[in-house]
Amino acid sequence: MAEFATFITDSDLECKVIRAIQQSGGTLNSRVVSPLQIGSLDPNLILLCNKAVKYSGSKLTIDRDLAEPEIVKLISQVSPEIQPRFEKNGGKLIAFIGLSGGVGTSSIALNYAFELAQQNSVNLIDLDNQHQDIARMIGLHRIDQRPANLTKNLIVRQGLEEFVEPTDYYVIDLGSIENKQIIDVADKVYVIAKISFNTVERMKQLPFIASGLVLNFYDRSRTSKRIEQEILSHFPRLKIAKIPNDPKSFLIALERKSALIEISSNSPARKSIATLT
Repeated sequence: MAEFATFITDSDLECKVIRAIQQSGGTLNSRVVSPLQIGSLDPNLILLCNKAVKYSGSKLTIDRDLAEPEIVKLISQVSPEIQPRFEKNGGKLIAFIGLSGGVGTSSIALNYAFELAQQNSVNLIDLDNQHQDIARMIGLHRIDQRPANLTKNLIVRQGLEEFVEPTDYYVIDLGSIENKQIIDVADKVYVIAKISFNTVERMKQLPFIASGLVLNFYDRSRTSKRIEQEILSHFPRLKIAKIPNDPKSFLIALERKSALIEISSNSPARKSIATLT
């Protein structure tokens, strides 16, 4: 049975979260009322919070506007009973995680998988069960555990509840969920972010060392360049990739339920994503 800790500063949201833990079959082990207490938590506990905090175990940030059934689904995503230890079977695991929601994590993971699949066998796995954005992008209503073949080398699936066949690469979309079980065995973990005033502070809260930071929707404004330099001043060894703001290409790909490499191979965004491989 999964055990949870909470750090929720909104009383109404906290009530919803506690009920959701009970409905999911989990146990509430600790209620944290101050960020200073988080460092003393057992890292085997799954922390549910509504603020950006640093934690060495699995962590899930809960938005205030989520309905209770949606919270139950999110909690199920990070439950050890639902997410067994991932076996790579000799393949390489590349994980993508959003520094926050709405930064284009699924889009980057999807296009990255298509790039890898030009020369390799690839399993693209969407662990963001709440949104299932990858299914929407490729024109499927849901994936529902049945793997779908996108190309001869690329398979997409939702979740890890069933056997995942051996492959050269496993590309995993974590959404914005810090899934410690996946991160611990990943060969690379790319963090996806938009340039914003709090990017540095959010990066400081990460409980793992990122393989690279992908700045999505990047423009060349003075503000973007200044924040990029600020990031490098705090993380001088961090590799930064910049995906230019290219809404036209992404819109065409979304309309055609495909990837950039198939509809706009010369687009600036596609070329930037290809450099990650």
